[in-house]
Amino acid sequence: IILLVTDSSSGCIMISALKKGANAKENQENLAVKRVRRLAISAQKTIATRQLSCVSVNRPTNRRTAHSMKASGKAVKDAQRAEIQHQKEKEIEQRTVEELVEHLKNIAPFNKRWQVVAV
Repeated sequence: IILLVTDSSSGCIMISALKKGANAKENQENLAVKRVRRLAISAQKTIATRQLSCVSVNRPTNRRTAHSMKASGKAVKDAQRAEIQHQKEKEIEQRTVEELVEHLKNIAPFNKRWQVVAV
């Protein structure tokens, strides 16, 4: 969201600090989410491979397979939690920006020369 604040005497001033700071943070978060998704997909492939493999069933193999599947399942759950957390953070940030826009719109009429537009 870009906030435009228009001053009748000097024209249009764009407040880009909100978006600029958010972009760097958002890019880092997107990279982290992509990494977690990639790990989850890899874990799901590992689980499927183990389930479909034709390995002789003995005690050490069963133990190794069980531990590996447990670790892979944990990676999938962690990825789902990270995705949910990322969505919640985006909603909170969006709500905060909307509240700021509303606040600026509410105080703009008192100044008589500012106009706030959310783009």
